[in-house]
Amino acid sequence: VGAIVNDAMVPLNTQLHTGDVVQIKTMKGTGPSEDWLKFVKTNQARNKIRNYLMKKEAEAHETRVSEGEKILAEEMRKRGFDPKDYMDKKKIENILKDFRVSNYTDLMYGIAVKSISPMSVTSHLTNQKSRMSEDEALGHLLNREVQKRTSKSGLVIPGIESMKMSLSHCCMPVYGDPIKGYITKGAGVKVHRADCVNISRVKSRLIDVQWDDGDPDRLYDSDLIVMAHDRSFLLTDIVTVVSQCRVTMESVSASVNHDTLTSTIKLTVRVHDVNHLQNVLANIRKIESVFTAERASH
Repeated sequence: VGAIVNDAMVPLNTQLHTGDVVQIKTMKGTGPSEDWLKFVKTNQARNKIRNYLMKKEAEAHETRVSEGEKILAEEMRKRGFDPKDYMDKKKIENILKDFRVSNYTDLMYGIAVKSISPMSVTSHLTNQKSRMSEDEALGHLLNREVQKRTSKSGLVIPGIESMKMSLSHCCMPVYGDPIKGYITKGAGVKVHRADCVNISRVKSRLIDVQWDDGDPDRLYDSDLIVMAHDRSFLLTDIVTVVSQCRVTMESVSASVNHDTLTSTIKLTVRVHDVNHLQNVLANIRKIESVFTAERASH
């Protein structure tokens, strides 16, 4: 760790002269460092230092790989998986490209040095049997054979037995609306009204979807916006009319523009289908001082 020349502590790269008395101070567990290559004079010494450093680096890498394996196994156990079922090198080879590494040891090393998330690796390994690439999913949907099946979501995709589907919040389609499915990245198929502006520029990702006739009692949320000239009991009248239409009201809020004396009422209602919804809107429009009542877009 240091050198003493003629009773004085000096750096290890100090040049010696004839007659110098030299003492080398050592410490257990230490060894040559890469800096030594800058001042050693003989090729033999340089080669020995290089060999030592390469050996230590290989040992450190092996230690890191082992640490990564332990971290990944622990993460799997936390999430209820048996590492023996998933930490097979052949299975892991299938996900290497997802983490931009070329081999098993690089993946484990990355986990150990925290450049790769063990949670993400666990998710990829435990889901890899059911995972389908985005392009494969798109091709499968666009080249399906036509057949119809029921769905818990109230929606069906011709030719697809099981696919995650949900109604879009931007246009909030209800049963009977013309609809289209949009293939998302990682969230299944989002179903929009066919005239929704948010899907007008992504036609390559659109597929045909249908309403499922299997549950006539299903209800659908719809946001409405009512504009009216402000007056007393306006909100009461609107709530009364909506209730008379046999509609469940989820929420209602109102605001007033005092400069123009107009009220904006926002409602969320639950209806059976588009005809039910149109009946609600038609009756709201008949209320005194109301001048517009429309479905909201987000």
